[in-house]
This record gives sequence, C-alpha cells and structure tokens, in this order.
Amino acid sequence: MADMIFLPVDQVQQTIRETIRQEFTLLEEKRKSQSGVTLFTRNKVAKRLHLSFNTVKALIERGVIKTTASGLIEESELERYLANS
Repeated sequence: MADMIFLPVDQVQQTIRETIRQEFTLLEEKRKSQSGVTLFTRNKVAKRLHLSFNTVKALIERGVIKTTASGLIEESELERYLANS
C-alpha cells in the first residue's frame, strides 16, 4: 500500500495556482514566439543577466524593466535595459 501525504488546503491551492500560472506563462511564451517576438521569463532574464531572481523582480517593480501583461519580458526590452545600464 502506498504512503499517503496530507497537506494543508491552502498549500494545495497555492501549488495549483503556481502550476496554472506557469502553464499560462509557457503558453503565452509559445504564442508570442510564433509571432516573431522573443519573450523571457523572469528566471531566464536573471540567469542571462547573472542577477538574482529577486533583483530582476525589484527592477520590474520599480519600472526599470517592463513586462507584458502575462509577466514576460520581451527581448527588445531586455536589450533596452542593457543599453541603458
């Protein structure tokens, strides 16, 4: 018989929300890439710039780096940021 794991309801709900958000992000990324616009997640931008995720998040919150409605970062925005930094 398999072991059972019990989790609090709020933890399960949070996991479901995060999974759905990630799936929508991937779908948006795929849709945009098909239209010729290259998009990056915050994690990809952090890795590409050799910054922490929290630093990229702070740059976005301060309006230094702009995102799409779904929270993705266009390659042209990343290039603009690099040119001005």
